[in-house]
Amino acid sequence: MRLPALACLCLSCCFAQNGGEPPLLLQLVRRAGGDARPMRPYSELQAPLNVWGLTTLTGVSEAWALEAHDSFASIEELDKRLNPLDGPRAGNGDSGFVADDVLGPSKAMVAIYRPDASYRPDQALKALARARYVHVTIYRVRPGMEGGFARVAGYRRHAFDSMNLDRPDMAYQVLAGAPSGTYLLLAPMASLRVLDEGISRREASVRGYDSTDSKTIADTILVREQRLLRVEPAMSWVSDEFAAPDMDFWRMRTDPKQ
Repeated sequence: MRLPALACLCLSCCFAQNGGEPPLLLQLVRRAGGDARPMRPYSELQAPLNVWGLTTLTGVSEAWALEAHDSFASIEELDKRLNPLDGPRAGNGDSGFVADDVLGPSKAMVAIYRPDASYRPDQALKALARARYVHVTIYRVRPGMEGGFARVAGYRRHAFDSMNLDRPDMAYQVLAGAPSGTYLLLAPMASLRVLDEGISRREASVRGYDSTDSKTIADTILVREQRLLRVEPAMSWVSDEFAAPDMDFWRMRTDPKQ
């Protein structure tokens, strides 16, 4: 059986080296349209990282490849190995262009892990292997207000804790490939039913902010957008170690009786 080959978080390599922490760096490669085919030949290289493949359910129609790295040296090494195989970034030429007012037209970006802005990231990490969807919150802060994002994230954690929201996430700050001050908060979910809980507890969330918090948020945040993405195992390249909790899903096995 051909191993899956596209977008999932690098866990086996990076997580082992970081003692169970989310990967230090994510490289996000985006392609226009919802085509759930591999974007880069990870399987041909037997790339020593995990890649999480996603397609959007809301917002701009895209496919995402999230590569997990523990260093820029890792990104460079993968780039050198991929270049003779897939040519231009994402291997799609102009057809890979994505017109996105929030993330910008870039087809690739690099982001660094922000534990101070994450919500129960240890739980989010454990949820990755069984995730079927990812809830992504995109923030862009006002120019000169980058330092205020940690405070906003603190208010957010307090509000979530006040309603004991079971939607942990991992926060990443984009370093290159998107407008300055862009942050991605990634919440793996086993089911969209998790969002029903958030709706039922929305009033508690509102009570979690006081007037000072609300003013700080308004002064800091320029854009806040939420998107839903579906996990695509056929696009993903993951290690057996990562896939072990749900091997049938990640290797796309079916019941032979069916």
